[in-house]
Amino acid sequence: MSTILNSPHPLPSAAAPAQQQWKKYTSPFDFKQFDSDSHVQEVGDSWELYLPEEFAHRRPHVIDNPHVSLRPSRNKTWYIDGRLVPKNQGNGGVVMSTPAEMDFAKRKPVPVPIQACTDPVARAQLMRDQGLDRTVLFSTLFLETLTDDLVYEAALMRAWNDWMAEMRSKAPDMIEFAALVPIRSPELAVQEMRHAKEKGATAVMILPTAGERMLHDPLFDPFWSEAQNMNMPVCVHIGWPNPRQTFECTTPSSIFLGAFDLSVWWAYISIFTGGIYDRFPRLKVSFVEHDARFFSLFLERAMHWWPTAACKPWPGKKSPEAVLREHAVYFGFEGDYDYMPEFMKLVGDDRVLGAFDFPHTHYGEASLSQSFDFMRDHVGLSLLQKRQVLHDNAAAFYGLKD
Repeated sequence: MSTILNSPHPLPSAAAPAQQQWKKYTSPFDFKQFDSDSHVQEVGDSWELYLPEEFAHRRPHVIDNPHVSLRPSRNKTWYIDGRLVPKNQGNGGVVMSTPAEMDFAKRKPVPVPIQACTDPVARAQLMRDQGLDRTVLFSTLFLETLTDDLVYEAALMRAWNDWMAEMRSKAPDMIEFAALVPIRSPELAVQEMRHAKEKGATAVMILPTAGERMLHDPLFDPFWSEAQNMNMPVCVHIGWPNPRQTFECTTPSSIFLGAFDLSVWWAYISIFTGGIYDRFPRLKVSFVEHDARFFSLFLERAMHWWPTAACKPWPGKKSPEAVLREHAVYFGFEGDYDYMPEFMKLVGDDRVLGAFDFPHTHYGEASLSQSFDFMRDHVGLSLLQKRQVLHDNAAAFYGLKD
């Protein structure tokens, strides 16, 4: 279990001015520290303004939403293609802290322009204060499937990528980003991956399934092939990828324990059993924001089923352990820090990515993740292992330079 609520590095009270919430970190290490996963908490009048003119009448908007009785501080939401995103309650009631105009985001101990990266220079300064030398930013809003219109989805993702590229250009030595690609439409995904690379994207982000299809479906081979050819890292980020499954969740607990947490299990199946690495052996894939013990359980169960007649024909030629051992699969996780030394023994010291996950909240109401502090101070990790987690592995996976 995570010990974030009992952190040895408690954040100051949210009653103090936001600018004074973070103590400046002085690094005891002689290496730079790379954050492999943090986020943009989108606000209105930013990325959506980059939507092509032909979609101007469908441009997303931030609207008031004062009627979420259980979460009154989440009083703003996106209106996208006739839907409230996030929905916040009822069937499929996904909960996210975007748009950052909501009161919940304002209670966090950092200014909204830093959370939203609409002020990338200030974001970079906060990174320096926290001892970070580079960060890879991911979307928050697109952790949920936003529309059934695949062409419109591609346009939304193009808008976000173009906006993020412009924000990055204001702090290019500090900020990287994982581009969005419309994986459900492989041809459009390939086009967007090429475009994003030209715009400076370090990686691409996809969700653990492509809607209701699994990632090892041969339909998506053109995407995997191009990612391999471009040497583009693919980040599988936990989220709510399957709208039908998400809608079947009727309570906040099922939204997170079911549609959210279990989503990554489907990606494990695709990557470790689906034969993707048989077809594209030079791929680089990471699982972002997953649970270390969850993967350990998956690998145990996968190796249990691997030799059985019941699971023949197995889609992949190699055992799940062989895929893990022989191919470039990386893991960035949150929580379970006590288990981290055991997890590194399982997957390898060179496969674990340090993730700050700023400015997302973790378990405490509007308290921020302190995952880097836990890894920096972990008594069970050697100095070499800390260097690998906080620098070397992100440099290898993303191709980052000092």
